[in-house]
Amino acid sequence: MVHLRWLAFPVMAAILSACGNDSESLQLDRRTLVEAEAILEDVTRTELGLSPQTATLTGLANMAPQGSALRLDDHSQAGFERARLIRIDLLKRLMKSPDMPSRHPLARDLVVLSDGVHRLNILQQIGHGRLGPAKAYPYSIDAVSGIWRDGPYLLRYEQPVSSAEDAEAWLSRLTAIAGAYDDTRRRLIADSAVGHVPPKLVLEDTAASLNHALEEADTYGRLAFTFENLLASTSRIDRQAANQFLSQATDIIDQRILPAHDALAQTVASLIEDAPQLPGLSGQPSGYETWRALIAWHSPGLLESEDPHLAHLAVIADRQAALETIVDRIPAPLSEDGDGAASAILLTEADQIAALAPHVEEEVETLSEPGNETTPLPAPGLRSVGLSQRQTDLAHRLNFGSGLVPAARDGRRPNLILTNPEDDALWPEWWRAYHLNRLNAPSLRDYLESWNEAAKRSPARLLFQNTDFALGWEAYAAAFSIQASGEPPALKDVYLLAKFELIIAALAAVDTGIHTQRWSLDEAMAFMAETTSLPADLNRQLVTQIASRPGEASARLHGQRRFRSLEQRARAVLTSRFDAADFRYTLLNGGPRPFFLVETDVERWYEGQIER
Repeated sequence: MVHLRWLAFPVMAAILSACGNDSESLQLDRRTLVEAEAILEDVTRTELGLSPQTATLTGLANMAPQGSALRLDDHSQAGFERARLIRIDLLKRLMKSPDMPSRHPLARDLVVLSDGVHRLNILQQIGHGRLGPAKAYPYSIDAVSGIWRDGPYLLRYEQPVSSAEDAEAWLSRLTAIAGAYDDTRRRLIADSAVGHVPPKLVLEDTAASLNHALEEADTYGRLAFTFENLLASTSRIDRQAANQFLSQATDIIDQRILPAHDALAQTVASLIEDAPQLPGLSGQPSGYETWRALIAWHSPGLLESEDPHLAHLAVIADRQAALETIVDRIPAPLSEDGDGAASAILLTEADQIAALAPHVEEEVETLSEPGNETTPLPAPGLRSVGLSQRQTDLAHRLNFGSGLVPAARDGRRPNLILTNPEDDALWPEWWRAYHLNRLNAPSLRDYLESWNEAAKRSPARLLFQNTDFALGWEAYAAAFSIQASGEPPALKDVYLLAKFELIIAALAAVDTGIHTQRWSLDEAMAFMAETTSLPADLNRQLVTQIASRPGEASARLHGQRRFRSLEQRARAVLTSRFDAADFRYTLLNGGPRPFFLVETDVERWYEGQIER
């Protein structure tokens, strides 16, 4: 069994005390300033060196070590161990941060990054999977992400091709895809030899994804076509050179990548028959320890709960009751039976929603949790920015077929919202319309802008993931749209929000159910069907992705509830002086960060309001 050192209090205590001076003055002497900036830059360059792909995706290639643009991330076991050792040294470096006022922006950046590196050190002790500042995957392979998805995406959308040198770098990374396939296959075999075989459900979905990439999606045919267009789009590469580059790309794909792809697919297929039947970590060696490590990464506060699964079931009960209260308000259409008497028609879910005409507006008490305020976002101090949309299979079902990506720091790409039409098609029609409106909400654009602002001062802030903040904010902000008009919300909108809230809680319960309660696939699907009424095909896909991404669904619900708890506390303290727009700005100002910092910020905010 793996024994993890969960709460290395001396480590974080040392960092927090170094950056915990409560002096009112925010002035720093030159030496302290230079030392703090050097540590932040060291963190950034070290992490970008470990993940050249991240350097390109974030627009921080100019800060990455020389030659990074020619390489992909190291997918080997040796690379995993090397990264783990480097991050241990990185944490020691962060522990030597200079003494600074806790409110100084540099001090806060150091605390955010120290917390991230600390949690990543804990996570990497599980010794398997794919683990980094922006990913926490327990298996060496799954269908949600993999080199057959990540590599082509990087080259198709993010790798620049504006010169012959760029084209050479593009080809170098294309060649590296074949090596990444081989490394992934070797890790899968090595993990399997010591009992870490992904669940049968995960392997089946992965095998289908690998086949789809070549047969239906024609991933590499489309990639070659994109490369051809990129070469034709720059005047710095003549036609003859462009043809030579394209010929090299075709040869690399045919002679190296496709054979490596087939070899990986065959290895995955060979493991399916004897793979664990249970879809969750419950069926894995040291599964509970792995689960706790992932929760400590995604949502550390959840470990304080005595029984997260029971807590999730309690939330579901509350949200079901709220939904039933709303459904009771729905006017049922009547029909006449053969005797001419009027009788109520039992409505299907689709009929219920159709019956909720937009003009039907009543005062409806919001879903048992606070927030019937009417102040819209954007909050003061944040400018609401636009989003560019990109369709890609990297936007997976567990995030409701979408994903938010902050702008590249080199200005090459704006903020993005990733969408997945194939996933969207699995959801009921009522959901797709609701989801589209939710994605257009100013609150999500403001979230991205707060992240961009934090990254302007410290680019390393783009690298580390705070899952409970990011996913929790999306869930928490979903209610803003029905609170922003100043008018009582339409009953239809309140109903759809209540359904969304119930789905969020159900996914969290499935997360704890399959990973800690030994739920089978059938049990998880039956639970989803009974709780949410979503179709069976969609439920199977959702369970599969929860199996591949332990902890994320729980982090979304926990983050949403943390935000709401902070709002309740602030409302109770400030009563009539509570201002929703100022409160939301306080939550977002400073970008994604650990909740212990968010709580400190909120307390300082309402204390400042009281003193006025």
